[in-house]
Amino acid sequence: MERYLKQIWCHACKHEVFQSPRLITCGMCDSELIEEIENNSPHPQAFQPEGLNQTNLGNSFHNLFATQFIHFIINIPSQESLGATEEQINSLESIENSNKECTICQDLVNKGKRMPCGHEFHDECILKWLKMKNSCPTCRTNA
Repeated sequence: MERYLKQIWCHACKHEVFQSPRLITCGMCDSELIEEIENNSPHPQAFQPEGLNQTNLGNSFHNLFATQFIHFIINIPSQESLGATEEQINSLESIENSNKECTICQDLVNKGKRMPCGHEFHDECILKWLKMKNSCPTCRTNA
């Protein structure tokens, strides 16, 4: 085992994985239910602690809920992932007879829209994109 990898046990997918110590989720299933395995110790799932009672189970469920809630809060969608507003879309400059290539479909743009960053796209290509993302698909500059 290389020095910069740690051995973990994932309680969700029940796999032993070697991964970077910086990762806090399972490299196979992305679960946060992981436990570092010390050298020559049995798999953590084989360990049955004495005195396991309903209070301990309640605390475990509480901790699991808290972990999932924090994960949800951290991953709240940003404005970019929500798509552009109608006002932003309508403010894009219309172009005709451009000899530039649309990077979405890779055809020449005869009629389309120019993003604030200068990239040009067919109307049908960029409008589909902007309904999903609030950025240029080429350089990720906000619309």
